[in-house]
Amino acid sequence: MLLLQAPDSPVYALAFSPDGAMFVTGTKSGAVQHWTDDGPVELFPPGVLPEGAVHAIDFHPDGHSLIVGGVHGAIGRSNLDAANMVVFRPHVLGRVTAVKYLSPTLVAVGTGDRSRSAAGALALWDSTTKRTREPRLTSTEGVRGLSVLPAKKTVAWSEWNRRVNVWEITQAEPVRFNLGHAPGAISLRADGLQLAVAVEWAVKLFDLEKRYQSHELKGHKGPVTGVSYSPDGRKLVSGSWDGTVRFWDVNTGVEQACFVWPVGKIVSLAFSPDGLRLAVGGDRGAVLLFDLE
Repeated sequence: MLLLQAPDSPVYALAFSPDGAMFVTGTKSGAVQHWTDDGPVELFPPGVLPEGAVHAIDFHPDGHSLIVGGVHGAIGRSNLDAANMVVFRPHVLGRVTAVKYLSPTLVAVGTGDRSRSAAGALALWDSTTKRTREPRLTSTEGVRGLSVLPAKKTVAWSEWNRRVNVWEITQAEPVRFNLGHAPGAISLRADGLQLAVAVEWAVKLFDLEKRYQSHELKGHKGPVTGVSYSPDGRKLVSGSWDGTVRFWDVNTGVEQACFVWPVGKIVSLAFSPDGLRLAVGGDRGAVLLFDLE
């Protein structure tokens, strides 16, 4: 277990590079940092990254570039391992709440406002044409959470209007699930058969093949703000403002373990690509790296 002290600001975004060699954090204060043995290194020089909270970070599948989304929109950096940085700016409208690479040339982008209802959309930005593909799926109340399965060309996202969408992009329309409350963080299981959705103090599991809610995971004593399946789909983890991180059985919904770590309210979660490490970001500006095996 390793505790990293980021700037004194909530850690909203966490990302591992595809090979697990790089670990990057993004904060409410707008810092984007790569963590090394000598401490954090800023990935964008002063004046390059616009001011404002960073809500999402994702690496390109080749690991040599990344994209950052936040209140400033979206910005990317290529040549991560070289001094001659190249910056690119995807043209997307509005505040970016989530970004995920769906393929080496296609980025799923959610816009809106993470903290309140605001107009937004789910868009697919093509890095080859430098344009957003049609259709751009508008959301009257904005996108909150986003998850992708590149192998299945599938995107899932949650909206403030109490709805979750699962879209195989070769299809004309997404599958929609209506909920009683606004959903937040979401995660698709690797096999594409199950979706986990944070809803208030619980996590709801949806069977995507039969299109119904199969389980509701209860135990947290505060809003659930992070949820993630491990890369192999065998583990499901949730984090909450109650300061706990809980592990669940993905088939039965039974809680398997509960941890309280010194990071404050949990605001972000991420597994390493090999599934052997879990990164947890808190509202006190700290990140904990937990070895699972």
